[in-house]
Amino acid sequence: MQIHDKEAWVYDEVHTEVFNKFEQRSFVRRLSEAIMGCNRRKLALDIGCGTGNLTSRLIDSFEYVVGSDISKNMLKKCRTKNKGRNVDYVLADGEHLPFRDHMFDFIGMYSVLHHLPSPYNCLKEVYESLKSRGLVYIDHEPNLKRRRKVSYWVDLFFFMAIQYRRVQRILSSVHLDLRNRYYSKTDVHVKEGFSEEYLSSMCRKVGFSEAKYCFHHNFSARFSQLSYPLSELSRLDSLLDRIPVIKQFSSLIFLVLKK
Repeated sequence: MQIHDKEAWVYDEVHTEVFNKFEQRSFVRRLSEAIMGCNRRKLALDIGCGTGNLTSRLIDSFEYVVGSDISKNMLKKCRTKNKGRNVDYVLADGEHLPFRDHMFDFIGMYSVLHHLPSPYNCLKEVYESLKSRGLVYIDHEPNLKRRRKVSYWVDLFFFMAIQYRRVQRILSSVHLDLRNRYYSKTDVHVKEGFSEEYLSSMCRKVGFSEAKYCFHHNFSARFSQLSYPLSELSRLDSLLDRIPVIKQFSSLIFLVLKK
């Protein structure tokens, strides 16, 4: 709670791997495809909503949205972004959700599971809060195969080759201090990442009847910092995501579950 409260005000500026136009475009496409499979669009929940990356998108597709987070300051930032829209906010732990059973048509999580001590407990809570035939969308989780295979070194090569600016102009020394001192301490599972097999095992154990696992490269954080036309190399993400041999060694894994 304390860590996320401290980083709430600089989260968007620090996380360029999420908040750049290329990744946002890809994210909207992935989410839209998932929402198309949701028959009922009355009530959606965003667990670990943070500053509202996912919440802001769900508002356009559902009658009402609930954003929950363990951090009061994250909720304040999200509320500021979506002032006057059809969304409410709940201070809650993702492993102990305060909602009644079978309440939501759609539940989303973006960059959440790897922060939790027990992802399994969170998925159990999600399953109980979801209506029958409801959908769960989970995105931006570290992919285990990428951590162990050559793609990791390819990523490192790109990082060095384009001389990515480690110190960005928009960040003050306070921002950097927050990133280095606080954020890494909340990434419980980011070093080892998740495998498709591990996530599949958890989802089956919880009770989900259907699961779709997908992979996503995210070089946009590197290339998007460059001036045009080099920044357009960020489009490689969507191309690599379509190549069967390569896509499974991407940096990120996301999934869509059906109850």
